[in-house]
Amino acid sequence: MNQTPTMPAPPPGRRTSMRVRIILLVSISVLLSTLVVGGVAYYRISSVVRTQGEAVLESETRLVSVRFQRAFYSIEKDLRTLAGTPPIDGIGRAMAAGGLDPLDRSTTEDWRERLEKIFAALMMSERSYFQIRLISIENSGRELVRVESRNGEISSVKPSDLQDKSTEDYFIDAMDAAPGEVFFSELTFNRELGRRDPNEIPTLRAILPFAGMNGKPSRFLIINIDYEKMLNTNFEVVAPQYKTIVTTQNGDYIIHDPSNENMKTSPLEMHEEYTVEPPAIIGLVGSEKRPEGFFEFADDVDYLIHVSGRPGIVLPRLGIILQLPKSTFTEPSRTMRRDVLLAGGLLTFICILLAALVARSLMAPLKHLMDTIRTTSPSQLLRNLPVTRQDEVGDLARALDNRTRQLMESETRAELILANMLEGTILFDSMGVIEQFNQSATKILGYSAEEIVGTNVSALLDDRLQGQYNGFLYDPDQNSMVGRSREMDLLMKNGEHLPVEISVNAVQVMDRIKYSCVFRDIRERREVERLKAEFVSTVSHELRTPLTSIRGSLDLVTGLLPAGFPANLEHMLQLASKNTERLILLVNDILDFEKLQVKKTVFKPVLCSVGDLLQPAIDLHESLALERSVTLLLGGENLDCRIEVDPDRFQQIAANYLSNAIKFSNSGGRVTVSAKRHGSNLRVVVTDEGTGVPESFKRFVFTPFTQADATISRQRGGTGLGLAIVKRLAEGMGGSVGFSSVSGKGSHFWVEFPQAQRPHKPGALDSEGLGDRLRGLHLEDDNDFASVLSALLQDSVALRNVESLAEARQLLIEEDFDVFIVDIGLTDGNGLEILSEIPDRGDKPVIVVTAIDQPIEDDRVDIIIVKSKYSQEALVRNINAQVSQYRERLAKGKEIDAVPD
Repeated sequence: MNQTPTMPAPPPGRRTSMRVRIILLVSISVLLSTLVVGGVAYYRISSVVRTQGEAVLESETRLVSVRFQRAFYSIEKDLRTLAGTPPIDGIGRAMAAGGLDPLDRSTTEDWRERLEKIFAALMMSERSYFQIRLISIENSGRELVRVESRNGEISSVKPSDLQDKSTEDYFIDAMDAAPGEVFFSELTFNRELGRRDPNEIPTLRAILPFAGMNGKPSRFLIINIDYEKMLNTNFEVVAPQYKTIVTTQNGDYIIHDPSNENMKTSPLEMHEEYTVEPPAIIGLVGSEKRPEGFFEFADDVDYLIHVSGRPGIVLPRLGIILQLPKSTFTEPSRTMRRDVLLAGGLLTFICILLAALVARSLMAPLKHLMDTIRTTSPSQLLRNLPVTRQDEVGDLARALDNRTRQLMESETRAELILANMLEGTILFDSMGVIEQFNQSATKILGYSAEEIVGTNVSALLDDRLQGQYNGFLYDPDQNSMVGRSREMDLLMKNGEHLPVEISVNAVQVMDRIKYSCVFRDIRERREVERLKAEFVSTVSHELRTPLTSIRGSLDLVTGLLPAGFPANLEHMLQLASKNTERLILLVNDILDFEKLQVKKTVFKPVLCSVGDLLQPAIDLHESLALERSVTLLLGGENLDCRIEVDPDRFQQIAANYLSNAIKFSNSGGRVTVSAKRHGSNLRVVVTDEGTGVPESFKRFVFTPFTQADATISRQRGGTGLGLAIVKRLAEGMGGSVGFSSVSGKGSHFWVEFPQAQRPHKPGALDSEGLGDRLRGLHLEDDNDFASVLSALLQDSVALRNVESLAEARQLLIEEDFDVFIVDIGLTDGNGLEILSEIPDRGDKPVIVVTAIDQPIEDDRVDIIIVKSKYSQEALVRNINAQVSQYRERLAKGKEIDAVPD
C-alpha cells in the first residue's frame, strides 16, 4: 500500500514542456496580432494612397486637357476673326465682278494685299502658325492668298506661285464640311506642290469653310500649325507636374517629362516613322472600345482623357495622358509595412522575454508538485501536497488528494474483498504469468502466493488441458473458456486433481488485457449430486415396481367386480386407480427429467414429415379432448415439411403440449395444432382458448416443479415437470421452445426445429438429366405460352410450369430452383407474391414475363418483359442474358471458395 508510485514512461517522440508551449503561444499570438493589424493598416493605407494618387492624377490630367482644349479654341477664334475681316468678303465680290469690287471700287489685287497684311500680322503674334491661306473651291481648289513663314521670315506668295490643292485630303474633307464649322485635319507632314516638304514640319490644319450662293462651301480659310511647336508652347505654359503624353488617334505622340532635366519634352514621334518604341497606352487612344480613365501597366499608372470640342468646332481626336510611377502609390505602403514589421518584431521579442519569465513563475509550483508525486508514496503524498494554495495549483493538489484517497480506499476495499472471497481468484496476463493469487486460492490448491506468483498458469493444469490452454493464449476471443463457466480439474500442490467450477473473464487494465480466473471447489457438490441421483433412482425404481403391481391389481379387481357391488366402494377403487396412474406418471417424469439433467438421454434422430409426427399425437388425445368437450384441429400448409428429430421424444413433447392445452381449455373450446415456417426453421404451434398464463408466472413456465395454480393442477392432473422436460428434449434435439399468452384469452406454445433439406420427389426435375442446365420455375396460367417458352429455353433452363400460386408454393417445398419466371396476372393473385416465399433466394434471377403493360416497382425483379413489346427472339435473348449473368456470379463464388486460407 505504501509503495512509491511508478510514473508511466512518456510516449515516444520529442517532449514539449508546458513552459515552451506558453512561450510559443504568446509569441504566435503577438506575431499574428501584429501581422493582422499591420496587414489591415497596410491595406487601408494602400487603398487611401492609391485613391488619393488616382484623384490627383485625374485632376491634373483634366487641367492639362482643358489647357490644350483652350489652345484649339484660340485657333478657332483666330479663324473666325480672319473670316470676319472685310478683305475676305471684298476679294469675293471683286472676283465675282470681274476683278473690281462694285462697293468701293477696289480691285482683286487691292483686297489680296490687305488680306496678306492681316495674315502676316496674325502669324507674327502666333509663332506656331507657319502658313495662312485662302483657297477658292470655285477656282478648282487654287489658293487665292497665301502667307507663309520660312526660317523666321514672313512673306506673301506671288500669285504666279500659288498652288492647286484640289487633290489634297484636307481639301476633299472641306468640300463635305458644314459651312461655318471649324474642323482640323489629320496630323501629317506639310506638302508643297503635291510632295512632302523637305523641312518635314508636322502640320495640323485648322479649316473654316465659307458658304457660296448655293449654300455649299465656296472658299475656306486654312491655318497650317506647326504641331510640335504648338505642343512645346503649351507645355511651357501648363508646366505639368507629371509625365505627360499627347497623342493623336493615329499614334503620333510627344512626351513631356518634367523629371528629365536634359530634355523635358521629347521630339514628336510620327506613327509612320517611330524612332523609339511607343508607350503601351498609345495604341489605346484610337480605340473606341477603351473609354477614358485609369490604365495600369507594369511600371506606371496612366490616366487618359480625350480632348473634346464644342458646337461649331470639331477638334482632332487627341489623348492627354498623365503617367505616375507605381512607386508613387506603393512607397508609403512599403514604408508602413517596414515599420509594422520592425515594430512587430520588437514587440514579439519583448513578449517572448515576458512570457518566458511568466511561464517560469507559473510552472515552478507545477514542477514541484510533479516532483512530489514522482518521488513519494501515496501516504506521504497526502501529507506533502500543497492543498492550502488558493490558486489553480491548489485546486489541482486538492483534486489529486481527493482522487488518491479514493484510489487508496478502493485498493484497500478490493484487497479485502479478494482476500475474503470464498472462491479462489487468479489474475494472469496475456502470456499466462500469474500476477495475483488470493487467500482462498491458497486454501483450495495449497500454493502460497509467494510460491505461485510469477509462474505460468499452465502449472495448475494437467496434460489433457494444455491444448485448450495454448489455444486460449493464441486467440482468447475465439476460445470457449472466456465469458462462461465450465467444470474442469486443477492440479493441487500435492499433485491431486481437484474438480472445480471455473470462469475466465478478460479485464482491461490500462492499455493491456489481463484475465481473471475465479474457481470454487465442487467436490461436495458432485458428491451431493451423486447421492441425489442415487436417491432419485432408488426411490423411483422402488416406487415404480410396487405401483405397477398395485395398478395391475386394481385393474383386475375393477374388471372382476360382481353385479350389485356397492357404488361407493367402486368409486373408491376408481380413485385408487386414478391416483396410482398419477404416481406412475410422476415417477416416470422424475426419471426422464433426471436423465435429461445428467445428459444420459439418448436421441435417435430420423427425417420425418411434421404431419406424420403430429397426427398420432392428435389421435392419442382425442379421448381426453372428448372427455373435456374440447375440439382438436390440425391445420396449416407446411405439414409436408420435414424435420430431423427423435420421433418418440417428439411425441413426448407433443403429448405435454396437447395435454396441457386440453386440460386448461374451457368446455367447448378449441385446440389448434399448426406448422409454420420461421426463417429457415419450422415451428409447430399448439394454440388453445383457455385461461392463459398469468403475467406473474410467465418467467417460471419452463422451470421444474412449478405450477401456476397448484389447486387447479391437482384437479386436472400434472406434476410440474412436463414443460421443463419439453424444453430439455427440444434443446437435446437442436430445437427451441417458447410461448405467448394473454391471461384469460388462451396461449400459443411452440417448439421449433431446423427445416430439413426438401426431398427430390417423383415428377421433379432429375439432376442427372439436367446436364449443365439450370432449374427454373415458371408461374404462368397460359399453358400454350408456357410450352413454347419451355421449348425455346430447353438448352439453358429446364422449366417446371405451374398455373397458380398454390401449386407454386407446394413446388417450392418439394424442389429447389435457380431461375424464377413469373406472370403477374394469375387467377388466384399476383405472381410477385411468391417471391417472399422463396427460401434462400439470394441473387437468383427473377424475370417477369406478362401481357399486362404496367410499371412494376419491386427491387427483387431483375427484368420486366411485356409480351406485346418483345419478339420471340428478343424475349429468349433477354432471359438467357440473365441466366448467363447468374452463371458468372456462381463461377466467381466458386473461385473465391477455392482460394486456400
